[in-house]
Amino acid sequence: MVGADDPELLRARYRQAVCLGETGEHAQASRLWAGVAEDRARLLGLDHRETLDVRYDQARNLERAGEFVEAARWFGEVAAGREGVISSGA
Repeated sequence: MVGADDPELLRARYRQAVCLGETGEHAQASRLWAGVAEDRARLLGLDHRETLDVRYDQARNLERAGEFVEAARWFGEVAAGREGVISSGA
């Protein structure tokens, strides 16, 4: 696969977000994580483990940035997604 949906490109964007978050660049990291989460949801499904993992990382980044209300929203969506996966037996 080539283009915006290329798995290596998604991994690179994810790792860039990790590095930015680690250096305190939370706003830029948040934009990248949100985009990667959106792309993974579109490609893999909203409740896919990889999508949920990225969404969890986004929530952690927001929490570290002091954006507690938004972090709580993301954590809640991740929890609901994981509960759906567990209840479906996937």
